[in-house]
Amino acid sequence: MGLQNIFTLHVGQIETYVQDGTFDFFLIRPSSPLVQLIGKEISHKNLTHLVMGLVAIGISYRQLGLAWTWGEWVYFFILLLSGAVVLAGIVLALCSIAFWTVRSRIFLWGTGEIQEAVQHYPIKIFGRWFETLVTGVLPFAFINYYPTLVMLGKVDEAMHPLLPYCTPIAAVIVMALGVLVWTLGINRYQSTGS
Repeated sequence: MGLQNIFTLHVGQIETYVQDGTFDFFLIRPSSPLVQLIGKEISHKNLTHLVMGLVAIGISYRQLGLAWTWGEWVYFFILLLSGAVVLAGIVLALCSIAFWTVRSRIFLWGTGEIQEAVQHYPIKIFGRWFETLVTGVLPFAFINYYPTLVMLGKVDEAMHPLLPYCTPIAAVIVMALGVLVWTLGINRYQSTGS
């Protein structure tokens, strides 16, 4: 989450830009509105989130007595980046709903409890319906649950043992869907006229 927020914090502001008409500024410039939105500001204050997460991973690694190879460390960082991309894709899709409804934060906040549950608990405890929801509909399980299963060697706990290895693929698919919703939203967008 810290990594995702550093680069895509302003995506959550789409609702505000649509409501007050300032989104028009992104459209009149010669570069992609999405690139402008992402590049608007890098949020250094979210480095704390990232550092705390990395410290927690370091402490957990030591306490669990893990001994990863260089290949496992590389794969870990691929999973870390993939999880950030999955979260960014979900946030982009949910926030882009503002192009139709003028409000989108409610969708982001409404799914926040689901995201929190997936971050703090093994999804198996909620039942098969929840596992299906956070794998196929709101793929929060690819942010940390499935990567954790891979790195701890517990892939047999997933609905399918190959599913945890699909996090990089899920990142590409979820981001592509997020960009698709964004693009459809921009095509639908009408200025507020204010």
